[in-house]
Amino acid sequence: MAKFNAEAIRRFVFRVEFPLYVLFTVIGVALVYMIGSVVAAFIRNGGLVPPPTTLMRYECKGPERSFVLMYLHGVDRVQIKNSIGVLEGGVQQGVFDWKGFADDRAMLGFLPPKSLQVEGSGTILLSGGEASGIHCTKAVSSTTTAP
Repeated sequence: MAKFNAEAIRRFVFRVEFPLYVLFTVIGVALVYMIGSVVAAFIRNGGLVPPPTTLMRYECKGPERSFVLMYLHGVDRVQIKNSIGVLEGGVQQGVFDWKGFADDRAMLGFLPPKSLQVEGSGTILLSGGEASGIHCTKAVSSTTTAP
C-alpha cells in the first residue's frame, strides 16, 4: 500500500487546472439537477404545461336571475356565468378586478359584484354592484378551466 503523500496532493490542488475541474464539476451537477427537475415535472404534469385549475362552482340567486360564480380560494381567477353571458376577471384579497367591465351592465344584465367574503366552507357573500348581499352556495359539481 502506498504511503500518504501530502506534498503530491498539495501540488495537485494548487495546479492551474484544479479550479477548472471544480468549476466544471459544480456546473455539471447543477445542470444534471436542473434537467432532472424538468423531466420529473414533465412526467408528474403529463406535459410541460401545468394541469388546468379546477374552480369551485357556486350557485347564486340574483335579484332578477340566477347566475353561477366560479371561484377557488387562493387562485386569482374568477368567472360569472348566466343566461346572458360570461364575465371573467381576477380577485385579489377579496376584491374583484373585472378588467374594465366592472361598470358594464351589458355583459351579464346586471352590474357585477365588487368584492366577496368567504363565510364558510360552502357559502360566499357578494357585495357591491347589483349583486350586493347575495349568498352563493357551493354546487355539487365543479368545472375545469385553464389557469
